[in-house]
Amino acid sequence: MEEEYRSEKQTGSTQNATNPNASTVALRGTPSPIMNGNTKPENHPNGEIGSHADDEETLHEKQISPTSPFSPPNSATIADGSIEKPEHTITPEVAKAGSDDTSTDPPAAAPKYTQIHNKRLCERWLDNLFMVLYEDLRIYTIWRTDMARAQSESSDYRKSAEEWEILGELAERLHHFPEAVEAYQACLRVRFSPKAMKGVLRMYEEKGKNSEVLQAMIRLIAWQYRWYSEFSPSLLRTVRKLIESEGAVKVRSIVQATSLPQPVLDLTHRYVELCVAFRSNGSEG
Repeated sequence: MEEEYRSEKQTGSTQNATNPNASTVALRGTPSPIMNGNTKPENHPNGEIGSHADDEETLHEKQISPTSPFSPPNSATIADGSIEKPEHTITPEVAKAGSDDTSTDPPAAAPKYTQIHNKRLCERWLDNLFMVLYEDLRIYTIWRTDMARAQSESSDYRKSAEEWEILGELAERLHHFPEAVEAYQACLRVRFSPKAMKGVLRMYEEKGKNSEVLQAMIRLIAWQYRWYSEFSPSLLRTVRKLIESEGAVKVRSIVQATSLPQPVLDLTHRYVELCVAFRSNGSEG
């Protein structure tokens, strides 16, 4: 019996030496199998082989290795030393549009001011014209109001010659021709004014009053000769129109029939002779 027991004990010891298990490794301190490609285990002072620190280092190396599946994107460029900006998988416009679409509150409708948007600022010169027109209308209204009050009170409405000239031009600009002639005639009653006389001459030409046109023309010819102006294109045009409508002989006879001095009549005849010399219409008769 004792011999069989000894033989079984010896065979069990040899099997334990060749095939170690976990309990014998932990108790007897046998070397652990090779891990993570390390060929030689490290000996530590406390007698333990292969600590947890080694496992953490090897795991960290696997994570940062370029070929590891757990490595972050662009790890190869980090290993080379250059850093590249990652590309966006979605653009900011699309993200903004998506955020607007996902909003539950509908946007409030903005008020449309069509009348304000249709207005435009006018040019400076046009604005000045409106201001001038407003000023003319204001002065004309005051003038006619004062005239009506003076006539109702049977009093004289007195102005200077210059003021009557200004009022006549004002009424003519506003196309109030009867009031313009009235102002020009009031100015001529105070004293002679070539501006007022030219205004009256234009009004007479428009109305076709040839006798009044001839009287005004003679006075203007005499005034221009007084101030060393022996020729006027505007007066020559007026004489030519009279000759076309009345004839050269009739115009000469009308001028000669006036009670004006002969030198004044001779100046008027010179304009008629110019029209005859250039053979204007009606100069033959």
